[in-house]
Amino acid sequence: MIIEPPLVRGLIAAQFPHWADLPVEAVGANGTANAIYRLGADKTVRLPRTEDSAADAPPAHRAEPLASRDPATREAIARLDGVLDRAGPAAAWQEALAAEPFTDQPVWVHGDLQPGNVLVAEGRLTAVIDFGCTGLADPAVDLIAGWYLLTAGARETFRTAVGADDATWARGRGWALSIALLELAHYRDTNPVMAEIAAHVIAEILTAPSGARGGFPPGP
Repeated sequence: MIIEPPLVRGLIAAQFPHWADLPVEAVGANGTANAIYRLGADKTVRLPRTEDSAADAPPAHRAEPLASRDPATREAIARLDGVLDRAGPAAAWQEALAAEPFTDQPVWVHGDLQPGNVLVAEGRLTAVIDFGCTGLADPAVDLIAGWYLLTAGARETFRTAVGADDATWARGRGWALSIALLELAHYRDTNPVMAEIAAHVIAEILTAPSGARGGFPPGP
């Protein structure tokens, strides 16, 4: 495929209009599979020259349907008998499974928005790190930030900002619960920091009233 600057400029204008005025310049060497152009002073554009070299997004580490985590989540609840009252997590997990499943096109997610993966300075987010779980998945996966990173009041603001509907929010809460249960079961004797975070997330989820805006929608 022949890739010329006008094509690059057209793609930038259509997808990143705020960069449309930046100059486009081909790099000195031509690649076999990809063409690379400089965009302004500090950006590059990489485009495939052949159909075989076109890189579709990979599935995220947590790209599976929420329901597929049922056996592992219930096993974690059983392992935590005596650490947690099993009835609460079991009921909350059952409500998560009752949420409408995700059937749309998957989107890019970070996949692991937990305290260890966000950097904060003076109370403000400065960076997100650790992209090992990144890929395409249900957008609800990244809603775990609501319980892993935010207080109950901030969670309401977060939900409004992202525009999550009831089903997506319920799945996000279910993802947070499942991840936290598995982490607590796995790390409670080996990693006190991660275990403490997981226990906090579980407590945040279980104290939110079922059916409230911050919790699960009522079941059928």
